[in-house]
Amino acid sequence: MIKGVNKRVIELNGIDSDFFDKALLYIKPEHAITPEEKLDLSARAFLRTIAPRKKGKSLAPIMITLNIIALLAMTIAILVMYIG
Repeated sequence: MIKGVNKRVIELNGIDSDFFDKALLYIKPEHAITPEEKLDLSARAFLRTIAPRKKGKSLAPIMITLNIIALLAMTIAILVMYIG
């Protein structure tokens, strides 16, 4: 439940988290006149310290697969050279 109609709130959408879609942060009254851009940067910096981040896709499985394919191709080429 949100109380206090006079409070300024910053809503951040598209945060980099697997668990959360958006964040609502209540601005302290003494910072209510701070420019919105500065508040947004500060809020995102704060969220990076507390919110779990999305895990990026690892290239390791792709590289392993490509190496296996390359080894198989080399093996087939060598076999074809000696048999054919």
